[in-house]
Amino acid sequence: MEYQSLRYIFELAVSGMKDGPAAQSPGPPLARLQLLLTYKKDWPRLYWTHEYKMQIATPAHVGASGGFIHRIRTHGFQHILELTELPSCRTGRPPALTRHLRYTTTLPIESVAVDPSQALIVTSHIFRYGSSSFNGIDSITNTTF
Repeated sequence: MEYQSLRYIFELAVSGMKDGPAAQSPGPPLARLQLLLTYKKDWPRLYWTHEYKMQIATPAHVGASGGFIHRIRTHGFQHILELTELPSCRTGRPPALTRHLRYTTTLPIESVAVDPSQALIVTSHIFRYGSSSFNGIDSITNTTF
């Protein structure tokens, strides 16, 4: 048993890692050693299936939510929200089949959350009334997800 603990410490050092609290659940050194050895064996075999590049017009606010990249741009008095679905091997959606959505509104947009399972897009903005600030929340439902 002592050998497994020493080997675990050695393998961590060789990998340039250090022991710390386990993310999911703490385990004995033998279980952690097996997890580390699996990682070391499988990581080099990882291969990239796609490289996805986007050109984003500036200035724009860019973020990710719910498997989508969102871009928020302002054009005059209009605010434009563009959503681009990320390719996914898990869902079997290659880059050619990703969805692209665009919404234009007169309401300002400062942040976005996307939940494709509910066909829901939530946007928010902060506005002032007198000396008070309020957070406005808008939602777009029944989208074409």
